[in-house]
Amino acid sequence: MLGHQPSFKHYLYVAVSNIVTLVFVAVGTFLIVALAQGYRYDVASGEVSLSGLLRVESNPITAEVFIDGESTNERTSYKETIDEGLHSVELRADGYRTWQKDVQIRGGLVEWLRYPRLLPQELKQEAVLAQKISQELTFGPNGRYALRGSAPQLEVLDLTNSSSAPRKVTVPGGEESQLSSVLWSDSASSALLTIKNNTTNQYYVLNASNGELINITEALENFTPLALMEDVVLAKRATNDLWVVDYNSAESTVRPLSASVSVYANDQHSVVWQDENGMFIWDGEQNIEVETIDDFIAQELDIFTFEGEIYVAGVSKDRGIVVANALNTQSVRGFTSATGLIGASKNGQFITFETKTGYTTYDLDRSRNFQFEFDSPVVDIYWADGFSLFGTQAGKLVLFEFDGANLQAITDKEEAAEAIISDSGRSLYTVSRNSEASVEVLSQISLIVQDN
Repeated sequence: MLGHQPSFKHYLYVAVSNIVTLVFVAVGTFLIVALAQGYRYDVASGEVSLSGLLRVESNPITAEVFIDGESTNERTSYKETIDEGLHSVELRADGYRTWQKDVQIRGGLVEWLRYPRLLPQELKQEAVLAQKISQELTFGPNGRYALRGSAPQLEVLDLTNSSSAPRKVTVPGGEESQLSSVLWSDSASSALLTIKNNTTNQYYVLNASNGELINITEALENFTPLALMEDVVLAKRATNDLWVVDYNSAESTVRPLSASVSVYANDQHSVVWQDENGMFIWDGEQNIEVETIDDFIAQELDIFTFEGEIYVAGVSKDRGIVVANALNTQSVRGFTSATGLIGASKNGQFITFETKTGYTTYDLDRSRNFQFEFDSPVVDIYWADGFSLFGTQAGKLVLFEFDGANLQAITDKEEAAEAIISDSGRSLYTVSRNSEASVEVLSQISLIVQDN
């Protein structure tokens, strides 16, 4: 017996159903892809537009978010899809200065502002201590510790804990000892002290957290120390040579890097230099030639780490600046307009340099340039943290972001012969000197008065 044969209508129904399903799948896929790429359809106007995602954080407190002058009725952390184009973003909070920036939103992409810093409306400067000018006072590079006094009696100040008593440190050598110089490590966890005793020098590594001293005079015999790194000292013997002295090893080993260095730089773990044979990096274990920068004669160098990779920035007279991943021959960026190097941010994401007309910051994360200039010159610029720089403008100490935006005056330069911001960003420490009274005062300016 023959089975039932489907009719023509059945085949037609199946075919139409499959076609309709395919159309729905295709349209659905198209819509999903379009939405993912930032396209939006306005039902009221019938128009299709591109949009991007804006995310905004704020430090140190939550703040009301305004887009193009209109309140969103929301506070940070803020996340919203908005139309592609240039938009004004403002953050407002009671007792704080308004933060504002024009932000370019690009279709299908995320613009994440995770760095906005709201400064208090009024910044109060409070004296932490006063001392005689004859006593040495030196800051660690991240604002965690300061060292004061004169040999043989020194004190370590924990600037992050104003209630803690200074840690007293006695340097061997007696009353004849003089503190000749202090070299802090990048992490500021330790400092290399050069103590002059009559006609000889003694060298000690000071652990800032516990006040312990390690005598490394024997390891540095016949050397002049240049920088303190992690467990090693960068040093020289002659005018243009470069050595690494491992003072923590059992036999205090030394390693020659170069006999003809023209320029060098170091961070906590690595050294970069240029000599007559080219440009090289010592990465803590071996010398590596930087082949990405052939025929580049550097006048300035910087070395820094970003996302676990070592980068080198160099400035030459004829070829501007080069930023290169030291071990990746494909990762080189040239900027012929550069005239000077300011350096890398503390998170390694940005490198800032001077140009003939202003400044440029290069963002390694997004491969973007930010060009900016100021109405009046800003001098003595250095990085305060991962996103902000300090400088002096018209007699004021100012803070501004990596792209030159949100320049804010902090205090008079006359009130801050020296200044450093803590790594936490909570405080700015300044030193003011009164020559007539032979006194210098260490003060604290709280940049954060309330947490989120």
